[in-house]
Amino acid sequence: MAKLVKKVVLLYGRGYGVGLLAGLKSYFRLHGRWSCHMLPLYHSQAPRRAMNLLSAFNVNPDGIIVPNSVTDLEKIINLGLPVIIHRHVKERIPGIPHLLGKGAEIGRMAADHLLERAFDNFAYCGFTDTAPSRERAESFGETIKKAGFRPRFYMRPLKKVSRAWDSEIELLADWLKSLPKPVAIMACNDDRSRDIVQACRVANLRIPAEVALLGVDNESWICELETPTLSSVALNFERAGYEAGKLLDRLISGVEKPGDQVVYTEATHVVTRESTNIFAIKDRQIAKALHFIRQNSRMILQVGDVAEAAALSRSALKKRFRQALGRTVSAEIRTARIAEIKRALMETDMTISEIASVFGYTSDHHIHRFFRNETGMSPKEYRRKYGRK
Repeated sequence: MAKLVKKVVLLYGRGYGVGLLAGLKSYFRLHGRWSCHMLPLYHSQAPRRAMNLLSAFNVNPDGIIVPNSVTDLEKIINLGLPVIIHRHVKERIPGIPHLLGKGAEIGRMAADHLLERAFDNFAYCGFTDTAPSRERAESFGETIKKAGFRPRFYMRPLKKVSRAWDSEIELLADWLKSLPKPVAIMACNDDRSRDIVQACRVANLRIPAEVALLGVDNESWICELETPTLSSVALNFERAGYEAGKLLDRLISGVEKPGDQVVYTEATHVVTRESTNIFAIKDRQIAKALHFIRQNSRMILQVGDVAEAAALSRSALKKRFRQALGRTVSAEIRTARIAEIKRALMETDMTISEIASVFGYTSDHHIHRFFRNETGMSPKEYRRKYGRK
């Protein structure tokens, strides 16, 4: 006889666990009766023993979602319960389902965002001993190199004495001072962005004027509360949680056997805040044109509108814009507009018709055609693939 209530435990060590939990609960609300327990593995807890938490909270789950950074992961696997591992640090374990981020996609999206801001100097700051950081660094570096630039890297030292925050911050500050300015930096996650902010204060460097900074995860409690506010690559933890719930349900029910299944956390878009709200362009009128486009991307802009805002003729704007950025004014208008439409699809519950109205389209057909031409999919398809469950 099938159990009336299935019990699942999510062990987490970061704020993104809230997003995973929201996705899990969305799935559970629609599929039978579930009890979901969220147990925190805080960074200050040493050692990080998942079994201790299960015992302390008196939880006997039917399935577990756990990071591979816990010290007793092998004991968790040996319980014989369906397990999905969400990777924090180590490499994948063969034969066990995983919840992973797409490192190549994340690094490429970050690089593209910083390249759009017309920088000539680029750097990456991460961790030597974490697989996701290495994957993001590799993809970021490859994308920057293909664009004709040489990226620089700082990976946290492995020696314990250097890994302490108060000692490493000086090393990080020295590295930042050594970089040519202005420089655009990708941090492997929002925590690392916060480290860079602190190191910039030690080094007396201004963000974003001298150091433009982009993190990953879009954890609002870090990004919105830091000064300046931090731009970040947003990952869809909620959808990943939903898909993880679906897989765990199949594993618990015996419909599917555990193996090398992977649920991916998708990089959806860059949330631009103060730390990358700058363009490294010496031509002040072109910089003004760029800011005008970004600030008015919900309007249906023409090249003439941008020329008027920049106090340039159309021909002068087109020529100087391409010289400064290597792309056309029209392409920039489309890029900025698509980014805003994606954000509306990702972060709001507005209907497609409502979004079309906000962006000045007279019918759904017009926004569908524009969006498909630029992305290869319709707004509805994009929301279904990347949006919240």
